[in-house]
Amino acid sequence: MEMRNFRILTAVVVAMTALNALYLPLIFGSAWLFRVLYGVAILPHGLWLDQLATLFKIATGILLLAWVYRAGRNLADLGVNDLEFTPDERVWWFAVPFANLVVPYQGMRELWNASRGRRNLGETEPLVVIWWGIWLARCVEILLARFVADRLILLLLAITEAALALVAIQLVREIAANQARLRSPRVAEVFA
Repeated sequence: MEMRNFRILTAVVVAMTALNALYLPLIFGSAWLFRVLYGVAILPHGLWLDQLATLFKIATGILLLAWVYRAGRNLADLGVNDLEFTPDERVWWFAVPFANLVVPYQGMRELWNASRGRRNLGETEPLVVIWWGIWLARCVEILLARFVADRLILLLLAITEAALALVAIQLVREIAANQARLRSPRVAEVFA
């Protein structure tokens, strides 16, 4: 996949992440502002809408993992070889129980630092820490929402998902932009 296609994948991931974050606030907002309309037009289709939103969330997650993989491949293509994580590992650590509480953060931190051209790939970056902290908080809230049927938890989850989307979008865009900058000197060498 060329850098051009990576830009397209980045744009799709950003758009889907933003749309994904809007679902719960739209449901809450419409239920609060338009109670009658919500009861007539949305509530009867609630299960169907939730299933559709779940499928969209899964698709967004898959594309985000594809983006993480591609970003890792880009680093290898750029000649960055001293990485602790392969592109595959950066993806599959999200699925390993207990390790998925720490290792994906380390992989994303490495991806961030290497994309910025840093030598110290273990350097802590506040944006990555914030992203991971919100991610973990969201996981806890999802577990709570499954066991405790409370509007407050769902409202908190909606706020957390919106915050996570904003930070994730910033993270994705900055990594993509930094990788484009890393690639551009090579283009200049070809045409020199």
